[in-house]
Amino acid sequence: MNLLLDASLPPRIARALHQLSTPAHRVDHVRDALGNDASDQHVADFLRDHDTTALVGIDLGITETPHRLEALAALGGRIALLHHDWLTLPPWDQAWQLAAVLPALFRKLERTPPPFVLLTPRPVQGRIRKVA
Repeated sequence: MNLLLDASLPPRIARALHQLSTPAHRVDHVRDALGNDASDQHVADFLRDHDTTALVGIDLGITETPHRLEALAALGGRIALLHHDWLTLPPWDQAWQLAAVLPALFRKLERTPPPFVLLTPRPVQGRIRKVA
């Protein structure tokens, strides 16, 4: 299983998580994999072409807006949204807390048949759950 972090997360977090995840997994940032000007369609095409890759982003009100959640689920792939509480953290804390939930996230991504959207809370604030 591979992860593609979207533009809502810093590229350096993807690079650090990649070092922690190799050789079993790969973690890339959308800017590194697709360039600085990658559109949503670019990302959707990438996910369709790489069926073992999951997109990881931050929930910016998507799970509270049914039509936005449906549109995201319609991409047909594996998508994990970090709960909006992650935005309150500085990048250093985002990195170590994401590293802490990464093993559980990989297990959930591998065990759940796509398409789906998962909501991922910060460590010890709940469990990863399917929202679409």
